Amino acid sequence: TQSTWGSHSSRTVDMTYNYLFVKFILIISVNEGILQRRVCEDITIPMCRDIGYNMTSTPNALGHRTQEEAGLEAHMFWPLVEIECSDDLQLFLCRVYAPECTEQTTIKGYIIPPCRSLCESAKGGCEQVMNQYGFVWPRQLDCELFPPDDDENDECSGGNNVNGEQVNGKSDNQLEDLQWEDNVCENITISMCNHLDYSYTRTRSSLAEQEAELKIQQFIPLILSGCSPDLHNFLCYIYAPICSFLGVAIPPCRGLCMNAKEGCEPLLNQLGFLWPTELDCQEFPDVSTPTALCMRPLAIQP
Repeated sequence: TQSTWGSHSSRTVDMTYNYLFVKFILIISVNEGILQRRVCEDITIPMCRDIGYNMTSTPNALGHRTQEEAGLEAHMFWPLVEIECSDDLQLFLCRVYAPECTEQTTIKGYIIPPCRSLCESAKGGCEQVMNQYGFVWPRQLDCELFPPDDDENDECSGGNNVNGEQVNGKSDNQLEDLQWEDNVCENITISMCNHLDYSYTRTRSSLAEQEAELKIQQFIPLILSGCSPDLHNFLCYIYAPICSFLGVAIPPCRGLCMNAKEGCEPLLNQLGFLWPTELDCQEFPDVSTPTALCMRPLAIQP
């Protein structure tokens, strides 16, 4: 069942507050008539690297005062970015959680939110997938909170990059929050998995983390041999799964497993070993399934 939270009146009040917060965060740094400039900083949120700009500032429109705080929430949506339910989802999320910082925004002390059409494109492509897993589009990202592309009074970004399906108005179902309580995230501590485009995994015991570290270290010779460019990410997706709003581990895709196995199994056999049964590729989702949630290859960051 889909999550419920709060009454209709409280939702309306909160939506009004969020809209005002988006509009007036431009003056959040004003103190006794003195305008404090926003400071630009390099984007450190892995998901928001190489998206067309590389500088952001905090706080963002949702009130996150550090990139670490913003990234923790933004990366909950990475599985949806992975399955490409909308070409505009990643850009939309980054425009919200890591808004672009320019000389103009620093001088005037404000942030530029994404345009409503960019939100609608992201929502139109991904909301159905979320619904299938018992979730709804999050209230804090309600598209009506963002300015229309042609609004002369509100500047916005990303309105001309819309590629996905458009939707008009709200769903018949009232917007509700995602459930975060049972899904605690923490920084990835496995040293070999610090290269990923996400930096949070599900909370586990220290013993489980040590076991995962030991298991992946057994594959270091294969990784260093270069037998498969996909082996490294494949192993990290298993032993350091992304922390997402679904509350379950998102496995690697079957094709990623097959690439790693086909490249490295001959070398294993030469050394007298077999491909581990616990890494049977048939156990992983097939990416050709429309609603399959699984991790595809990612480029290793330098």
